Amino acid sequence: MQCALCKQNFEKLENSHIIPSFVTKWLKKTSRGSGYLRDGYDPTRRIQDSETKKLLCKKCEEKLSNYEGYFAERVFKPLLDKKNKKFMYNEKVEYFIVSLAWRFLEDNLISYEYTASINNEINNKLTKFYGVKEYFRKLLNEKKQDDRYTCCIQLIKNTKDYSKELLGVKAYISRVIDITLLFETNTIYIKLPNIFILLTVGSKVKMYNELECYYNKPIYMNNKFKDKTLLYSRIHYLYNEHLSKIPETEWNRIDYDILKNKYKVLHKSNR
Repeated sequence: MQCALCKQNFEKLENSHIIPSFVTKWLKKTSRGSGYLRDGYDPTRRIQDSETKKLLCKKCEEKLSNYEGYFAERVFKPLLDKKNKKFMYNEKVEYFIVSLAWRFLEDNLISYEYTASINNEINNKLTKFYGVKEYFRKLLNEKKQDDRYTCCIQLIKNTKDYSKELLGVKAYISRVIDITLLFETNTIYIKLPNIFILLTVGSKVKMYNELECYYNKPIYMNNKFKDKTLLYSRIHYLYNEHLSKIPETEWNRIDYDILKNKYKVLHKSNR
């Protein structure tokens, strides 16, 4: 079996999370209901953990796990547990983000093939993303600094202003994991709870210039989302493609879980 990262052959590969397990563990721990997660492709299905794939050899898995561990303990948990209001962008943060983007591309590019087969413009851009996947793979192996891509990060703390404009904004910002390709700008969009990341290969997107990350640059929590159009389009898409398809029986089940765990719901609502 071939490791997708180092391309060496091994007798067995590790079960690798596409979405880092520390994110799903945090979502379950802070859940106001049953503690289950919902499958993004089939929201009627409750799951305990994010998807794993036989993707990496032991050595490569450990290498990417080190980046995950750093991001989890130095960035993600302190921010979401409200112990920090900022973090410092550095090499370990950068390689965690690149590794997350690479794993998504490795696992998901094939799912775009049908759309690409009926749309020449998408097909041409999808070919570029296959190139981006290979570029990120080499970057993770060689660990060389490179200016062919830009990373922009925005941390959103307060959702009150947005909640008035569109239903579901608060839940999307604080609870949803969302990763997709933005073909028009050659960008990988990564959304973790309260953390928005845009990884662009090639030409920079002017709108996000002030969000561009550099080593030793502090990234602060703030309340103004730079691109509301992108934010709202993702919420509309997820609702139309997924949430709107949840049957009434499942919504009743969700209500039951909330009522059953009403002490936990009230306690976390007042934190």
